[in-house]
Parts: sequence; C-alpha cells; structure tokens
Amino acid sequence: MIKEGVFMMERTYRICDVVNEEFLRFPLTLLANPQYKEMSLEAKFVYALLLNRLTLSQKNGWINDDGEVYLVYTREEASATLNISYKKAIAAFRELIENRLLVEQRQGRGYPNLLYVLKAELADRDAAEFLDSLDKPAEENAVEPYPMQNCQNSTSRTAETAVQDMPESHIQTCHTDSLEGVIKLLLSLSQSSFLHIDPYEIDKKGISGTTYLDVLIQATQADMKCLLWYGFMTKNDKIHINQYIVNRLEEENIKEYTCIELIMNSIRKDTIPCNPGILGSGILATNLSQEANKAIWDYSDMLVCMYSDTKYKSYDGRLYRDSIK
Repeated sequence: MIKEGVFMMERTYRICDVVNEEFLRFPLTLLANPQYKEMSLEAKFVYALLLNRLTLSQKNGWINDDGEVYLVYTREEASATLNISYKKAIAAFRELIENRLLVEQRQGRGYPNLLYVLKAELADRDAAEFLDSLDKPAEENAVEPYPMQNCQNSTSRTAETAVQDMPESHIQTCHTDSLEGVIKLLLSLSQSSFLHIDPYEIDKKGISGTTYLDVLIQATQADMKCLLWYGFMTKNDKIHINQYIVNRLEEENIKEYTCIELIMNSIRKDTIPCNPGILGSGILATNLSQEANKAIWDYSDMLVCMYSDTKYKSYDGRLYRDSIK
C-alpha cells in the first residue's frame, strides 16, 4: 500500500505541473506574413497572450450582440506577464492595432477598454514560401559572420579598449523604464541634472502611489531642469490631463513652467477615428532658461507648418498647437 501510494503521488499533477503543461498559441502566420514579420517580438507575444485569453472570455460570457468575443486585458498586465516596460507594452498594442490584428473599443475614462482580437491573414504564396524555408537544410540558412570593424590604423580593438581610449566626459546619461526606477534615480541626481520623462500617461499611479507628474514636481522643487512628455487620444482625455497638471502644480506652488501641446485635427471628443500612434501630445517643462522655453515654442510652430498639408490615410493629418498655464 505504501509503495502504491508513493507511486500515485509521483504521478499526480501539482500546481507547477499544471502551469508547465500550459502553452501559448503562437500562429506561424506572424512569421510567414511579410507584414507581420516586421512587428516587434513584444507585439507578437502580446498577440499570443490575447489569443490565450479568448477561452477565458468565452467562459465569462464576454460576447456582444453580434456574437463577437471580446476581452479585457490592459497594458499593465502585458507588461507584468512579459516582464517588459510599460512603454514597450503600449508600443506593442499600437503595433497590433496598426496591423489590423486588434480593435480597441473605448468605454470612457474609468472603464476598461474592450479588445477584439482579429484573425491573422496569410496568402497561399507566402505560406508556401515559409514552409519551403523551414524545409531547407541548416547550412543553406546560415548567416555569414559580420566582419569585425577595424580602426583607421588597421588594428582591431575590443569594445573595452575603445571605451578606454575615449576622452573623459562630464555628461553622465542614466536610463530607467519604471516609475519606481525613476524615483530611486532621483535621489542620486545632482541639482545640475536634466530630467527627461517620457511615460505617455502622467496621471497613472505606480506601486508607491506616485505619478510621473509627482516625479517632475519633486525634481523641479530640487531645482533640476525637467521635461515631461505625455499623450492622449481624445479631447476628453486632454481636458482631464490639463486639469490634473494645473491643479497639481498649483498645489505645489509651481508657477513658472511651459506646457505646449500639438494635436491632430482628426481628434474627437470621446472616440478614436484613427490610430497614427498618438492623436495629441504635450511637453511640460520646468526650470528651463528663457531661451530654451522660446525654442520649445519655435519648434512647435515649425511642426505645425511642416504638417500644414498632411493626411493620415483618409484623415486630416494637420496639427494645431495649444498651451496651458
């Protein structure tokens, strides 16, 4: 009996075994269709995750009146599951939408967006070429090694040696992807630092309850030069963000700042007519010189002029400028 019990325990499935037996569906169409091949690996894996969630949506009864299955899956969830930055998750969703593999239906601020996964397309010719490439012997697909670059004096140097030969610089560049990473980095920066923050959503709180606008405020109060970029897709989103910026800066008694936005003429109140990546964006600058602030205004004028006769597909691609204070 003991031996039989031990034998059975060795064959029963444990939680780790259940996870180990789960696999993501990864359509080879994403590798065979020339259009999809250009997408990033992050976008392809997000698509596989979304396909995997369709079964759960069906069980939850998430089906609209037309019999179409939809799901709720955020950029944050994709970022956490794939262990990628939130910015890369945003870019991955954007790629899927642009390549007609995903449709996102907004329900308004405060409600999660509904996602409709679209079937990947593949022409017979592309499918045949892809299958032929899989059948080729390995030596036919081998890639020639990239030739090592030589210096002008024809002597090869390693990267370490090349770095040692570079003149010492007074500029130190630091990169970080997460909100918590920026907060930690902030503590080590000197007053002469220039902080460039590029998060897209500046009102979204992180684990610590802090937003990227809070980070800018902390850096500004420490007399650092700051530049914060943000984006929005509807006029309602713009109004919300503008009010958030003005209210927070007033609360912290920050009066000297420059905030300029460039908006595409096709933007709508609460719907997204097209997705060129972004329909509106803004730059919030603090502690910059008068000359630097003037340059921001001048460059925004130049961009409006550059896009004065532009279309995005069938939509009005012209830009207009706005500012908040």
